[in-house]
Amino acid sequence: MSQNPKDSARGNRRPSATASAEAPGARPAGAAPSRLLSVSRVALGIAALVAGYLTYASFTSGGVAGCGPEGGCSEVLNSRWSKWLGIPVSLPALALYLALLVLSVGLARGQGVLSRVRTEQGLRFGAWSVIGAAWWFFSLSAFVLHKFCPYCFAVHLSGTVGAVSLLKFLHQRGGAPAGGGMPSWPWTSQLPWAAALLGILAAGQILYVPATYRITSVPSGAPPTTTPATTVAAPAVTPAVRSTPPVPVPAPGPTAKSPLAPPAIPPPVVSLHNGSFRLDPTKFPLLGRPSATSMMVSQFDYTCEHCRRTHGPIREAQAYFSNTLAIICLPMPLDARCNEWLKKTPPAHTNACQFAALALGVWRAAPEKFLEYDDWLMSDPAALNVRTAFEHAKQLVGAPVFEAAITDPWVPETLQLSISLYRSNFLAGKSGAMPMMNIGAKIVTGTVGSAAKMFELLDSGLGLKRNP
Repeated sequence: MSQNPKDSARGNRRPSATASAEAPGARPAGAAPSRLLSVSRVALGIAALVAGYLTYASFTSGGVAGCGPEGGCSEVLNSRWSKWLGIPVSLPALALYLALLVLSVGLARGQGVLSRVRTEQGLRFGAWSVIGAAWWFFSLSAFVLHKFCPYCFAVHLSGTVGAVSLLKFLHQRGGAPAGGGMPSWPWTSQLPWAAALLGILAAGQILYVPATYRITSVPSGAPPTTTPATTVAAPAVTPAVRSTPPVPVPAPGPTAKSPLAPPAIPPPVVSLHNGSFRLDPTKFPLLGRPSATSMMVSQFDYTCEHCRRTHGPIREAQAYFSNTLAIICLPMPLDARCNEWLKKTPPAHTNACQFAALALGVWRAAPEKFLEYDDWLMSDPAALNVRTAFEHAKQLVGAPVFEAAITDPWVPETLQLSISLYRSNFLAGKSGAMPMMNIGAKIVTGTVGSAAKMFELLDSGLGLKRNP
């Protein structure tokens, strides 16, 4: 029987080198890492570098490059979710990324079967842990903090890419060296243990609440003996109606100072930043009496949820110390329309300039009405409507007087002074979190969620002790 030439040729054809290399089990253990493993190592290396940088910044109390308040980066890195049992989360993340890199190098030629089982299972456990942690922190950023941190995003994105590439590499490898002797593990191998680790991470962050504020010690400045140009004078308000928009937005940058000469006898002032700022408590909104023996400065944004939560503890602490403590209240809008230090306005702080101007206008028109208006803005969610807030201010102090006060140059001058102080505090404390308080020689940034914590800050910063 004759043989078909085509069949003969097909039968005599030898398998190609490519086909042989692709056969299961043909790749010897310890061969050069595939492209997936290379991608995994590069991505994990990037994640480790960024996590290391964040760890360094956390332990040195330094800021991170390009991390301004408008992007939410500073707020995320100073939130309670940036810690686990008081430890910066970037530290265990760095350890995990480095461990994965070391284990990936351990996939070397000549490993025994048992050693390879342990190495690959350790890699699977670490990879699933990285993916779970990334999911957890992405969820916190999106649904709890509503803020975005590019450094955190870079860490978790790089870590996820590295982990997925690693899992895919291990899956394609199949787990069996030439000669057999080792089982093939599924994708979900070690997933339950990684889920347990994620539970420990979440529980530690939920149950343990670290301090939500940062304290930085700086020189308090020279004794308050003079009143320089940074003190804003207070000319009388002419009760005349002016044809201007209801709530003018002060332009960013310096404005013309009042032409009035300083008083012959300088009043007592609060000196900050080695005398760069000297604030006369009689010229600004004040909680307490100008004659109080202890003074602090509070900066806040009416659209800032953290400022609204801190408002109650501040009021309670001042009421307790009564005539002993006075607080200079300076609105500081996180709104780029009047704040030159911000590149853009976060959606949460839209119209912050208007609310700050309205509050200062109320003080300018009727200082005795400021605290009532301030409490209303801070406590009533319905108040955060520009038209509603404007109408309420007119009803509180009288339309003609208020409309004259809101257009007085003192309003934008005071806003710019507050913004300048915020900038100096930011540079000194490496944190732009709000609210921001100057308590003696300390800068406190972030949420102070209880009166007890506020009393502790007043004790350490001003020596005001609460009776047991």
